[in-house]
Amino acid sequence: MKHSISFLKILFLRSILYQNCITDKEDDCKSSDFQIAGTMESNTGICGSGSNKTFIGPFGKKTLVTYNVPYLLANKQVQLQFGIWKFDSWDNEGFEIKINNVLMDNLIVGNFDYPNQCRQTQLGDHLYPFSYNFLLTDTHLTLTLQDFLDSSLLDESWGLRDFVLSLSSSCVNFYSECNYTGELFQICKGDKTTRSTSLPYEIKSIMMDYGIIVKIKDPNQLGGALQEYSSSQPCIGGYKVLIQESTLVPKIYSIMINKDINTQNK
Repeated sequence: MKHSISFLKILFLRSILYQNCITDKEDDCKSSDFQIAGTMESNTGICGSGSNKTFIGPFGKKTLVTYNVPYLLANKQVQLQFGIWKFDSWDNEGFEIKINNVLMDNLIVGNFDYPNQCRQTQLGDHLYPFSYNFLLTDTHLTLTLQDFLDSSLLDESWGLRDFVLSLSSSCVNFYSECNYTGELFQICKGDKTTRSTSLPYEIKSIMMDYGIIVKIKDPNQLGGALQEYSSSQPCIGGYKVLIQESTLVPKIYSIMINKDINTQNK
């Protein structure tokens, strides 16, 4: 027998999915969130005496740094920002930035492009900010940062800071089968339930963007305890949802979307 939920609440907390090393506190800069293949001198470094002096690294000697988000809803407008700080190279060796294996930038820095602030006194240091806005058509995002430096880290190195990944909008996908298959119903930030057509089915899996909390309460499951999900769920117990245009079924007491809608059944 299919179950009916008594409560569904969706909170869209923020559009920022992830951020790292946006202050000068060393504890705020976490190298463990990245996959690092190559040479890394320490978890964090400091260059200069002003603001924006702390960074993740230094890296060098042909190191590949990867950041991966394995599950995202497709067709989202994404903004990715980060700073390469610092970048030393005395012989114009390159540095590649790729998103989902597409080359976005190739940074090449010479010996005297900027004044020295740390480490090798003859080589310049500078914060290179990068910002990308793009439509993500895949369901994952992989950023790779690859240097082609071949000298010691004292001579040639780089670091990473001011890393922010955000979405322009957020959504929750409800599926009638496990593993994100079957019938699909999507609720996005700012949506109104009145736009939906009749769509009854059991919820078997939930795919959501980051920064979202879904709360479901079912009197027929787990003693009616409130279930809370903050990440995608590939296979859960059945919950029956029926949303009709301008009408909510009697078993749904309230639906709140983005704290803007709070509808009680009459």
